[in-house]
Amino acid sequence: MLTADLGRRRLSPHSDRITPAFIDETDEKYLELAQRLIQLYQEHRGKRRKELEKVLEQLTAGDTDYKIIRGLAKLLEDECTFVIKSSLDPSQAREEIFALANQRYPIVQRLSLIHRTQAEEIYDAVAQKLGLAPEAVEESMYTDLAENHVMAQFATDRRHRVTDPPWLLQRYNLALAQALLYDASELTVRIFDHFNTIFGYIKLFRLMHEIRPLAPGYEVKLDGPASLFHLTRRYGVRMADFLPVFFFKSGIQVSEVVKRAEECALLPTESRP
Repeated sequence: MLTADLGRRRLSPHSDRITPAFIDETDEKYLELAQRLIQLYQEHRGKRRKELEKVLEQLTAGDTDYKIIRGLAKLLEDECTFVIKSSLDPSQAREEIFALANQRYPIVQRLSLIHRTQAEEIYDAVAQKLGLAPEAVEESMYTDLAENHVMAQFATDRRHRVTDPPWLLQRYNLALAQALLYDASELTVRIFDHFNTIFGYIKLFRLMHEIRPLAPGYEVKLDGPASLFHLTRRYGVRMADFLPVFFFKSGIQVSEVVKRAEECALLPTESRP
């Protein structure tokens, strides 16, 4: 899903309604962008996260579609598996290096008559003790930082759909709708089919709700995080996780979905069959 800062909203000039700023899923500009990003992630298998981030920064520099690019990238990153790749446990590397550095303090860049220890000597000594190359010891120090995690797997290694740019754009529009629910006060849904499935998911996601008959089905009003005594981000994420259920079942209408203290928003009025 998108983080709240990557959500895009549009305020109607003639009302107080706020809607997600959906993109045109058939626009060649966005289809090409999606394909470019998918290819970028495929090419960065086996590389560090910071290398990928550097390319993304170059891609978004000065671009007016910054949020769209970052949003699509976030969805692709969610489809990646990053791992710590190191010949030595990072915590052990730091413990050995800092312990020896403390004994030989101070560590200097340039040798002098008084200060005779450089960082390279510390790495060499630890490497000799552990039977590793000095470069491996130095590199292992911070491999547990997120920026140094290595992409071990991309979604295309597991399932085919992410290679499809239209799927990514559809997923992005859904994520924009989900982002509105992080601080919603209520979500109103009319259900005309798949009752057991929908009610089962409501129970699974532990959402507070009110149900009333509405022939030939039901109207369900779900309490959002903004309706609670304390705004709960975790509850908002659960509600956002619940939203995709409507897009994969027919016979469901999502009506005036998001109502906040000072704002009112609409999502698509019909789910996709």
